[in-house]
Amino acid sequence: MTEAVARSVWWLRVSAIAWFILAMGCLLALPILFDATRLLVVAAIVIALVVGAVLAWFIRLFSGRSKHFAVTWLKSSLASFFILTILTAAPIYYFAFKTELEPALLPRVTMSDGNRTVIIQGMMHIGTERFYKSVVYDAERALSEGYVLYYEGVQPNPEADKWFSDTLAGGGDLSANYKALAEICGLQFQLDYFDLLDKDAKLHPERHIKADVDTLDMKREYDHLIETDPAFAEAVEGGKVQKAKAEMPQEWPRPSTGCRRERRANANSPAIFAVGV
Repeated sequence: MTEAVARSVWWLRVSAIAWFILAMGCLLALPILFDATRLLVVAAIVIALVVGAVLAWFIRLFSGRSKHFAVTWLKSSLASFFILTILTAAPIYYFAFKTELEPALLPRVTMSDGNRTVIIQGMMHIGTERFYKSVVYDAERALSEGYVLYYEGVQPNPEADKWFSDTLAGGGDLSANYKALAEICGLQFQLDYFDLLDKDAKLHPERHIKADVDTLDMKREYDHLIETDPAFAEAVEGGKVQKAKAEMPQEWPRPSTGCRRERRANANSPAIFAVGV
């Protein structure tokens, strides 16, 4: 085998491996692009055709070959398309892997007077499946150790549900907004995982307590702040709250105001595991 033939075989093998890697990378990237918008794929095709034409022209110019321009253009365009799709989807995959390798950690506070222990688990409305599974696992373990679960979550009240929806939830259902936001971000909604504790809650309702306020309580607190807090009242009356809502996408959830919460153990409860949901 002559040196020229050996070099040709070596180049053929390397190019075959490179094409295979680029094709596999493109196949992994395309679902991300299609999920975002098909316009990204169309834009990548157009840009690839333009870049491919430029590359084919340079190859023809410096190689001195005047034939097979269309074949060179096709190969250059295809390679450019593969590379563009990979570069576009790479940040998404990077952050996805980073989230899996370094999952979000929220604070957990443990308080005890020697006789009774309270554990408060930090929570977020949307997050990774791994995070919620770990919280549910800890909650189930706490139940097996005799803890009582106190759930923090705003309860409905017919007298103020519409006010809550219009004022704090952007005119819709807050849970539905969070669920939509989770789907857009490729994450999970918290309530989809706490349903796993429903079976135990039905068997032992005394160990599952919803300890938060309802929408009417929040409305009363809101009205109280309007009357007693001049700065809060001025912000509302001045249109600052309305302006902030207008700047946010309608399908995204609106931030809710804080309210006072109390968690107390009853006489028969040795410990409390409080979960914010």
